[in-house]
Amino acid sequence: MIPITKRTISILKNFAKIHNSLLVEPGNVIRIMDDIDDAIFARAELDCKFPCEFAIGDLSDFLRVLSLFAEPQIECTPTHLMVTEGYEDKGKKKVITHSSKSKFLCDEKSAIVFPEEDRLNMPSVDFQFKMTT
Repeated sequence: MIPITKRTISILKNFAKIHNSLLVEPGNVIRIMDDIDDAIFARAELDCKFPCEFAIGDLSDFLRVLSLFAEPQIECTPTHLMVTEGYEDKGKKKVITHSSKSKFLCDEKSAIVFPEEDRLNMPSVDFQFKMTT
């Protein structure tokens, strides 16, 4: 199970403002770009590490599912995400605080707009200066 932190949820909310679909690749880095003119690109390193690749077609819907849980954790597969409540540490035992679960279906990678590379191709520097007070 992968715990989804408040920081990760905040990053996903910001990404949803850029584009509403997201391809998550194995690891802790996510990237997104707008699909209109590819003018906006964002990259973030998350607190969690995903073991497999999955595609979220509607990031807003996924965030709504996460909001149903106080401490969401996900189990990921390429076809779906199982979202459950986090665990509470009770000494030597870990106790599930709630027994609710939600299955979120993933989309096909081919249906998602995503950046192919991890870097931006910026034009060469035409002019550079240093401003001091």
